[in-house]
Amino acid sequence: MPQLQINATQARKNLFELIDLVALKGMEVVISKKGLDDNVVLKSANGSGDLAKRSVEEELELVRSSYGSVKTSGYKKNEMELMKRAFVRNYKKKHNL
Repeated sequence: MPQLQINATQARKNLFELIDLVALKGMEVVISKKGLDDNVVLKSANGSGDLAKRSVEEELELVRSSYGSVKTSGYKKNEMELMKRAFVRNYKKKHNL
């Protein structure tokens, strides 16, 4: 597998190009950064890992079991107005106005 060695700054600046190299051309990118003892390797997973081991049924069961764990108040059309009012109220309270 061909390798490309690059420093962390260049990797950050060219992240999407590096992802394309790894995904489309099968390259392995070795990223080095000052202050780190070990290098970081960016390479294709080739279908291995946790996601490949789960079936669709297992994924759906996970989704069903976590239903309702994140609760929100839902979208309100006047959210910006409510936020402005809350900001003004907090500002007045903070500055004794």
